[in-house]
Amino acid sequence: MIKSSEAPSERTRALSRAGPRYARLKAHAGRAGRSANNRKFCLLPIHPVSRQWANPNRAAGHIVRCGPDSACDPRPPRLEGRIDCVIGIGGYYDTKAVVTFINTGHFRAHCEQTWQIAHPHPAAKWLFLKSNIDRLTVPSDRGALTKLAERKLDQPSAPTEDLRARMSPKAAPPYDLFVNTEANRLEQLICALPGSVKNRMNELSLKNRELDRLTGRLVLIHGREDTMIPYTESMDLADAVPKTELFLIDGFSHIDPSIVGAVGKIQLVRAVQAILERRYPIEAN
Repeated sequence: MIKSSEAPSERTRALSRAGPRYARLKAHAGRAGRSANNRKFCLLPIHPVSRQWANPNRAAGHIVRCGPDSACDPRPPRLEGRIDCVIGIGGYYDTKAVVTFINTGHFRAHCEQTWQIAHPHPAAKWLFLKSNIDRLTVPSDRGALTKLAERKLDQPSAPTEDLRARMSPKAAPPYDLFVNTEANRLEQLICALPGSVKNRMNELSLKNRELDRLTGRLVLIHGREDTMIPYTESMDLADAVPKTELFLIDGFSHIDPSIVGAVGKIQLVRAVQAILERRYPIEAN
């Protein structure tokens, strides 16, 4: 279910009465909490270009992790029956699609035939590379690719041929993939990756995972101006999980609301409404 530019309903007025409820909602990503009606609630940090996760020991309760540095099990057995709502902000579905976007700017939903083109954030692919270098077995290769990522993060136009010359044959395919910007070469470059790297990409992808346990429990929020992960990733994830509520926010980038206009603010209000209603269901009078 996609909700983007709907006019605010009567429930919008509930936000003015939310007060402390809304303040509690602004907890750190990954923090688990319990609402007044004793329902478990968790915010998921879903972010495929960073390994900086919330501290799982910060809050009483449990944290559910979902992202590129861990296998995704949104509702593991130890929490079965204890979590009623999972929220993803700026999430992803298919790792290959994310790699395609951050390298070439091409993106589309799985149901679409035509590619859209945007300008990915210059740091996105280097952050992704840096957070997944550990799958290479040769220490010197890991060191060279780490320096490559750091150099590009510091200065996007910096030359890197000297680093390429120091790499073993196994490190060459990842290097070639991440310096590439041509969409028509991407499939070939991904196929050339070492098996350990391709396995890593498959592990991180939600595309082939069993997600039925999230049915009716997932709320996704994604900015249409996201330059780190295209909003079509949340569209695909919503299609894969029945009864998901999806809010696409105009003017919203990667979890940054600073440039959101009037329409986007209304959309964000509706997203917050949906979350509050799950924590504090509004009973009819």
